[in-house]
Amino acid sequence: MILHALVGVTLAISGGTAAPAAEATTGRSGPPAVTVSAPADRVEGDRFTVKVRIGAARKAERLSLLKLTENIYGQAEWTPVKSMKVQGRSAVKVPAVADTLDSNRFRAQVRYVDGRTVTSRPVTVTIWHWYPLGGFRSYYETPGVADYSGASFAMNGDTWVGWYTYGTATMWEARYTPGRNCKAFRGTAGVRDESSDGSSGTITLVADETDVVWESPELTPGMVAPFEVELAAPYRFAIQAHDTSVEPAYAAPAIGASEFLCNFG
Repeated sequence: MILHALVGVTLAISGGTAAPAAEATTGRSGPPAVTVSAPADRVEGDRFTVKVRIGAARKAERLSLLKLTENIYGQAEWTPVKSMKVQGRSAVKVPAVADTLDSNRFRAQVRYVDGRTVTSRPVTVTIWHWYPLGGFRSYYETPGVADYSGASFAMNGDTWVGWYTYGTATMWEARYTPGRNCKAFRGTAGVRDESSDGSSGTITLVADETDVVWESPELTPGMVAPFEVELAAPYRFAIQAHDTSVEPAYAAPAIGASEFLCNFG
């Protein structure tokens, strides 16, 4: 009986000293998530949307979208491009325009009612630009090719700047090194206005020596053929032109507004 009583006392004491349940912590939790998304790439001048997602949006006061820019001293700095009240929105879309840089970099900052400011990780948009062919020096060309910057000629009654042929040859070629920086080529193909009545010619574009990426239709005086072709970032690029006229007719093939779409960043 005494032993049983002692056991009861012991149990009572043990139960009385049991640890209380853990209480909820009173400190701040981790910061809300703020993320930014945008297209992977765009062409200079394109309009696109930067999307910001805001965690704990009901407690968010103000959103600022920042863009990485360069100041007058050449130093990188984050510049506000848009600031607005959140008003409980968990997702916000901000319009943007691809500029002259090789990449546009954005991040978002959100200020909350408790005084915290949360900054997102940055997102990068690669920007492609159209560059005139005259800015690329040919490493090989046959006689009778004009491709220098500002080379102008008449075609279909208009004045063009671009790539053209001249002289008495029946075949011309020029080769360039875009260096795997370009993903498209465009222009307007035709024959110069000095070409004979009844004449004709063709133009062929070749990437990396053997890959024919575009062949023109038969080109005749008074017609033009606008084109834009995708490129798989070739190291070499060639323009080949042929006078397909029956003698004594003579054609001088040309490409007006000839440009590469490149990114050198």
